[in-house]
Amino acid sequence: MNDHRTALVAEALGSPVRSIQALSGGCVSEVCRVESEAGSRLVAKFGPFAVLEEERAGLQVLADAKAVRVPQVTCLHGAEEAAVLLMEELVVGSDPDWGRFGRDLALLHSTTVGERYGFDLDNHLGTTPQPNGWMDDWVAFNRTRRHGPLVDALVVRGALTGDDLELVRRVLASLGGVLPERPRPSLLHGDLWSGNAIPLEGGGVAVIDPAPYVGHALADIAMMQLFGGFPPACFEGYLDAGGEGFDPACLAVYRLHHLLNHLLLFGPGYLSGVRGECRLILDAC
Repeated sequence: MNDHRTALVAEALGSPVRSIQALSGGCVSEVCRVESEAGSRLVAKFGPFAVLEEERAGLQVLADAKAVRVPQVTCLHGAEEAAVLLMEELVVGSDPDWGRFGRDLALLHSTTVGERYGFDLDNHLGTTPQPNGWMDDWVAFNRTRRHGPLVDALVVRGALTGDDLELVRRVLASLGGVLPERPRPSLLHGDLWSGNAIPLEGGGVAVIDPAPYVGHALADIAMMQLFGGFPPACFEGYLDAGGEGFDPACLAVYRLHHLLNHLLLFGPGYLSGVRGECRLILDAC
């Protein structure tokens, strides 16, 4: 392990480090398991201070809601381009209670968070900047803070052209016929795919790597339907606990947002998914 990173962790802990071991994952930041000389074990994420501060703030706002389990943050330490976020190491289990997680998520979405949509700071969805400036109109928020910037970035890259670009632009123009203008504002995880839900020893589930903001609860549910998905028991628990019913057209709009982002990040393998969601949305208008 890089000696500079070992020294950075020792500075953050205020004590010597016995070992640092690289962990799998960490698509955006390098992730390691740390053991101190005193025997305590933590997870360390390395990266620019501003990016790690986004994650620290996201974990804190979810922890403050007292609904879903998140790793406890120990500290954030370092300089502008070389920082470390130290967190609790979660004890992974093999038999999670997905119904309970669904109920916890419904509780998160019912937290009182005001009347506007957005967040106090911008953050990232993967490596894609996610603007979160506060707005009163949810349809306008999606056009200007979510789908619109992704379309602009895809056009600049040449990844969305011709008939496909026209199709997506038709969808953006039609959002007012699909999305509610003022859905109940909910605190969202923001990047809730299956890889960010960690089964715990004892049956619980914790969430990691949030990209939080205040928005329509179904935006989290839509992401949960993509990229591996969640067991039916999770969605059943969510609905049993009073979670909002699943409107197919709204869900298609929110899935489209994530598929556009994956098209930007990972390439044309996601273009057929973008087309499919667009057709579902336009059929519902």
